[in-house]
Amino acid sequence: MISNEDKEILLDHENIAAEKKVYELKLAIHEKYLEDWREVLSTPAGRRIVWDLLGGMGFQRDLFNTDPLIMAMNCGQHKLSLAMAKDIEEAVPGVTFRMLNEHRSAQANKEK
Repeated sequence: MISNEDKEILLDHENIAAEKKVYELKLAIHEKYLEDWREVLSTPAGRRIVWDLLGGMGFQRDLFNTDPLIMAMNCGQHKLSLAMAKDIEEAVPGVTFRMLNEHRSAQANKEK
């Protein structure tokens, strides 16, 4: 017969194995997510669209507004833009500055 103490040890080992599998699955999903970002950011068109999305979410916008509801909305959008920027920087370090430079170059070409 297996003692209660031995049963608890076995259950602990099973729980640790299950937690490890969950962790590995989450890690694999996250790596796939980063791979998707790398693919999108590998083209100039992808970087333009991402830069436009970040801009639309207030990535570089002043958040203050005298209307508290508008300010709350601005803060929420800004928080999303920061989370997105964090993810894309994790996927492709330095890409935010690259997109900024590409955007500035495009704006300068439009003005010519």
